[in-house]
Amino acid sequence: MSTIPSGYTIARNALQGLPLHKVDLRLNKDIKIAGSTKLSLIGEVYNVFNHQNYGSYNTSLSATSAATTALFGQPQQNSANAFVPREGQLAFRLSF
Repeated sequence: MSTIPSGYTIARNALQGLPLHKVDLRLNKDIKIAGSTKLSLIGEVYNVFNHQNYGSYNTSLSATSAATTALFGQPQQNSANAFVPREGQLAFRLSF
């Protein structure tokens, strides 16, 4: 088992993250009902290709735990909006 020397500093920008790949799609259909009244049908899909996007990386190092150090630099799932798996929603809007 190798140990991390005391006072070791990781160089600036040593960890380069993976790029963010996200394609969103929106379909909209307007239907005129009567006079100036219209109905809009809306369908949206976020992250169409369901690409895995990671927002953070493990930056923990440990001189006493090899298991912790082994995870260094590995991506971690982030629950922020930009990093969620494929989602969809349907909606309608009535304008008059």
